[in-house]
Amino acid sequence: MPGSNAQAKGRRLGIFKPQEEKLQKAREQERGKKVWIEILGRPVPAISTEDGIRAMKGEQVINPEAVRRNLASKFGDDLGVVQAAMQRLAKAYKPRELAYAAYSLYERFRPSVPEGAKGWNATGNLDLGIIERLAKRQTSDFQ
Repeated sequence: MPGSNAQAKGRRLGIFKPQEEKLQKAREQERGKKVWIEILGRPVPAISTEDGIRAMKGEQVINPEAVRRNLASKFGDDLGVVQAAMQRLAKAYKPRELAYAAYSLYERFRPSVPEGAKGWNATGNLDLGIIERLAKRQTSDFQ
């Protein structure tokens, strides 16, 4: 993972440019063909399916419904509010700008983990106010 972190930071600093055409090329691939796409500046293995591009873990296609259930278990009744805030933030950017800025935005709103908590399941608090301010700031920059 250190290589992908370096890639993401390089994009944020303007050293590396996002490869915007890769997702479109992935969509055009024959069904069942494995491809790599970038999410937050990181390469993600994926496959072209009848239902669209799907991420993979090893040789297994990740089920979008399983991801939704996982998110619902983490956010509970707040999932809709969180999703709406994220959508407003995403819509405040043009697609190419969002591809470039996504990791930097994530660094600004990601929850901090309390002192002493360890592991991937450590719980932090997501501040939706930060996400809303980022969306408003970006929207006002275009007016």
